[in-house]
Amino acid sequence: MAHESLGKVIQITERGALVKAPRMVPIGTTLVDVRNQPAGRVIDVLGPVTAPYLLVLPPRGKTTKLDREVYLP
Repeated sequence: MAHESLGKVIQITERGALVKAPRMVPIGTTLVDVRNQPAGRVIDVLGPVTAPYLLVLPPRGKTTKLDREVYLP
C-alpha cells in the first residue's frame, strides 16, 4: 500500500526533526517511514500555512536522520 509522501527531514534540533512539508497537517498526526513504522508525531507547525515546516518528535528511544522521507499513514 502506497503512502502519501510528506517530505524529508531537513534539520535535527534539540526539540525534534524539522520536515519541510507541501501542506499543513494537524498537530498530533503520526507520521510513518517507508516501512510503515512510526517515524514520529507532529508536535508543532512553523512558517506559513502554504509552505509549513513540521516539528516531529521521534518515538521514545529512536532517532531520525537527515534526508529521511516521512509519510502520512
